[in-house]
Amino acid sequence: MSDVVLDANVIVGLLDEGDSLNERATELFGKLDAAGHRQPLLP
Repeated sequence: MSDVVLDANVIVGLLDEGDSLNERATELFGKLDAAGHRQPLLP
């Protein structure tokens, strides 16, 4: 398991269902999660 830093475009894609990267970002997040990687969000 390792920490993964996500690009701002990926984070926006995850949060905004209307974003053009939503589908790809959701798929990427799912693959990382399934592989046991963490995606910590900084406040």
